[in-house]
Amino acid sequence: MIQFDTDHAAAARDTHDVTEHWDAAEPDKFEVDIQSKMRYCALESTLAHKVSEIAWRKGVSVETLVNLWIQDKVSEELV
Repeated sequence: MIQFDTDHAAAARDTHDVTEHWDAAEPDKFEVDIQSKMRYCALESTLAHKVSEIAWRKGVSVETLVNLWIQDKVSEELV
């Protein structure tokens, strides 16, 4: 698989204008294999709002907070 250097690409975008080369560009086809290693679950709206408030007060994302809470609970259950 080809690795894409995003830092190099970002630096190039800061100093180059793609529209200068637009007419020379040719269409290309490629495959993207996106496999998420995350699982998503629904939260009741009121609960989600409360979790968001707690995460904001703690200065972390909702995702981080929920993952920490679940890791703690799973550790407790497996002991």
